[in-house]
Amino acid sequence: MDFLLAILPIGFLIYVMTKRKSWPSDISLPLAAILVYLVVLVHARLDPNLVNATVLNGTLSALTPVSIIWGAILLSLTMRRSGAEGIIG
Repeated sequence: MDFLLAILPIGFLIYVMTKRKSWPSDISLPLAAILVYLVVLVHARLDPNLVNATVLNGTLSALTPVSIIWGAILLSLTMRRSGAEGIIG
Protein backbone atom coordinates (compact mmCIF):
# COMPACT_ATOMS: atom_id res chain seq x y z
CA MET A 1 0.00 0.00 0.00
CA ASP A 2 2.84 2.38 0.83
CA PHE A 3 4.42 1.75 -2.56
CA LEU A 4 1.18 2.53 -4.40
CA LEU A 5 0.73 5.78 -2.48
CA ALA A 6 4.36 6.70 -3.17
CA ILE A 7 4.00 6.28 -6.93
CA LEU A 8 0.56 7.90 -7.09
CA PRO A 9 1.84 11.47 -7.68
CA ILE A 10 4.35 10.27 -10.27
CA GLY A 11 1.70 8.24 -12.06
CA PHE A 12 -0.66 11.23 -11.95
CA LEU A 13 2.04 13.45 -13.44
CA ILE A 14 2.87 11.00 -16.22
CA TYR A 15 -0.81 10.54 -17.03
CA VAL A 16 -1.76 14.22 -17.24
CA MET A 17 1.34 15.18 -19.22
CA THR A 18 1.12 12.37 -21.79
CA LYS A 19 -2.62 12.10 -22.43
CA ARG A 20 -4.11 13.36 -25.69
CA LYS A 21 -4.89 16.85 -24.40
CA SER A 22 -1.98 17.11 -22.01
CA TRP A 23 -1.81 19.66 -19.24
CA PRO A 24 1.00 22.20 -19.21
CA SER A 25 3.68 21.73 -16.59
CA ASP A 26 2.79 24.97 -14.79
CA ILE A 27 -0.55 23.38 -13.87
CA SER A 28 0.33 19.68 -13.48
CA LEU A 29 3.49 20.06 -11.36
CA PRO A 30 1.83 22.12 -8.58
CA LEU A 31 -1.09 19.69 -8.55
CA ALA A 32 1.32 16.78 -8.15
CA ALA A 33 3.05 18.67 -5.32
CA ILE A 34 -0.31 19.23 -3.61
CA LEU A 35 -1.06 15.52 -4.04
CA VAL A 36 2.25 14.62 -2.35
CA TYR A 37 1.46 17.08 0.44
CA LEU A 38 -1.95 15.52 1.05
CA VAL A 39 -0.58 11.96 0.97
CA VAL A 40 2.04 12.87 3.56
CA LEU A 41 -0.51 14.57 5.80
CA VAL A 42 -3.18 11.88 5.58
CA HIS A 43 -1.25 8.62 5.22
CA ALA A 44 1.94 9.33 7.16
CA ARG A 45 0.00 11.26 9.84
CA LEU A 46 2.86 13.69 10.37
CA ASP A 47 2.51 16.91 12.28
CA PRO A 48 1.25 19.62 9.88
CA ASN A 49 3.77 22.10 11.28
CA LEU A 50 6.61 19.72 10.44
CA VAL A 51 5.28 19.18 6.92
CA ASN A 52 4.88 22.92 6.35
CA ALA A 53 8.38 23.59 7.66
CA THR A 54 9.78 20.93 5.35
CA VAL A 55 7.96 22.45 2.37
CA LEU A 56 9.33 25.88 3.22
CA ASN A 57 12.84 24.49 3.65
CA GLY A 58 12.65 22.75 0.27
CA THR A 59 11.36 25.90 -1.40
CA LEU A 60 14.18 28.00 0.01
CA SER A 61 16.75 25.36 -0.96
CA ALA A 62 15.42 25.33 -4.52
CA LEU A 63 15.61 29.12 -4.78
CA THR A 64 19.40 29.14 -4.43
CA PRO A 65 20.29 27.51 -7.77
CA VAL A 66 17.33 29.17 -9.47
CA SER A 67 18.55 32.62 -8.40
CA ILE A 68 22.06 31.82 -9.65
CA ILE A 69 20.71 30.79 -13.06
CA TRP A 70 18.46 33.86 -13.28
CA GLY A 71 21.42 36.07 -12.39
CA ALA A 72 23.57 34.47 -15.10
CA ILE A 73 20.83 34.95 -17.70
CA LEU A 74 20.33 38.58 -16.63
CA LEU A 75 24.07 39.25 -16.85
CA SER A 76 24.25 37.63 -20.28
CA LEU A 77 21.31 39.68 -21.61
CA THR A 78 22.72 42.88 -20.13
CA MET A 79 26.11 42.26 -21.73
CA ARG A 80 24.53 41.44 -25.09
CA ARG A 81 22.30 44.55 -25.15
CA SER A 82 25.01 46.92 -23.94
CA GLY A 83 27.56 45.67 -26.45
CA ALA A 84 30.02 44.51 -23.79
CA GLU A 85 29.87 40.95 -25.15
CA GLY A 86 31.48 42.08 -28.41
CA ILE A 87 34.17 44.03 -26.61
CA ILE A 88 35.09 41.11 -24.37
CA GLY A 89 35.05 38.71 -27.32
